[in-house]
Amino acid sequence: MSNIYKDKKKLLKEFKLCYWMKDDLVKLARRIDLQTCGSKKEIFDRIAKYIETGGTTIQIKNKIKVPNKNPKKITLKTKLKEGWKCNKITRDFFKKHIGQQFHFTYHLNNYAKNNPNKTYDDLIKFWKKQQKNPEKYKKIYEKTGEFEYNNFVKKYFQKYPNADMKEIIKKWKEHKKARNKNCMKVIKSILAIK
Repeated sequence: MSNIYKDKKKLLKEFKLCYWMKDDLVKLARRIDLQTCGSKKEIFDRIAKYIETGGTTIQIKNKIKVPNKNPKKITLKTKLKEGWKCNKITRDFFKKHIGQQFHFTYHLNNYAKNNPNKTYDDLIKFWKKQQKNPEKYKKIYEKTGEFEYNNFVKKYFQKYPNADMKEIIKKWKEHKKARNKNCMKVIKSILAIK
């Protein structure tokens, strides 16, 4: 049995089956000279594209980054390029303007990070829009591949409502181990592309 995948489609399939930590994706991206900035999903997608194209590197256009900090003062007119952080200060601002039902969501965070010229008022409108159509955003959320552990725990509790966290963690480790049985071969195969 070969220690690398020679078929790009098979390699891509196996790459997508592995459970990757962001740090592992960053290390792998660095080893194949891909940019390492961005979210776990962005780095994952970049490596997948590298596999699909047989080793073509993809350059990312520089974009205005939203700083991971709180602006000096948050108002409805504050631009996101002044800062965005999911923390108590920001949560309190949203609870004041939306109500106690406010909670951070994957989509709100993504919207904030990718729209530096929008305002906190725009975020409130986006959050309300998202709450009116949760099914639309739930489907997108599940397709991203991020927060796999959280999704696993949620689905496990739905299936086994009386489960305890010790049991869930054990099952997660088994699930992850089963998914990762070919990951070393995947890494070797990606490094062999050129």
